[in-house]
Amino acid sequence: MKKIITSLVFAGIASTGFTQNYTINPGNTMDEQIDLNVYAVTTINIAHNNITTDSVEIQWEIVENTMLSGWDYSWCAYLDCFGSNITSGTFDKFGPGETAFFKVNLNPMSVVGNGYVKVRIFDTNTPGVSDTLTYNYNAILGLEDLGLDENIVVYPNPITGSKVTISGLAIGTKVNITNNLGQEVYTNDQHSTSETSTLIGLSLNEGVYFLNLRTAKGAVYSTQKLIVK
Repeated sequence: MKKIITSLVFAGIASTGFTQNYTINPGNTMDEQIDLNVYAVTTINIAHNNITTDSVEIQWEIVENTMLSGWDYSWCAYLDCFGSNITSGTFDKFGPGETAFFKVNLNPMSVVGNGYVKVRIFDTNTPGVSDTLTYNYNAILGLEDLGLDENIVVYPNPITGSKVTISGLAIGTKVNITNNLGQEVYTNDQHSTSETSTLIGLSLNEGVYFLNLRTAKGAVYSTQKLIVK
């Protein structure tokens, strides 16, 4: 599993012009890339930050949820854990020097795709002022799932130039390449209906990419990991 912390995917509700009695760490948004059938835990800490204030009581509610059907997930609000059917609650109180958290537990099982959950939190003493915690997920094929069709050969790989050859293709294959955030960087839906190999030209930055080979009807039959140097 690879973890990337970002503030670009979703922006939390701004909470400026006031003093909260808690601090969010490492940030309002967590962006996770998870292999299929891997259990992941994503935690955002909520620390008491006002030594002049007694215990803080935080309330939470799920305000948006696009987690995919087939994903197995739940969450923990500090000391209490709930199934995904529970969508709101209250943290146990915590005092100066203590840290609470909201944690999402996820296993994407065998379902590839993207989803996220947004959680609104607020101090019960200031219910009109809130923050939004966003847990963003991209479930991908893991190393053990790659190379679904043993006939597929990609060369050179690692790629050091601007061209790569793919052989062993099914007739009418559609070629698609995505980066490790699931963003499409190359597509070719016009592959010959009679050839089983193709030479494609690429202009990609260094990094890890995924070559998805689809049938003429769009079903993925093989995924290959590409490394560009």
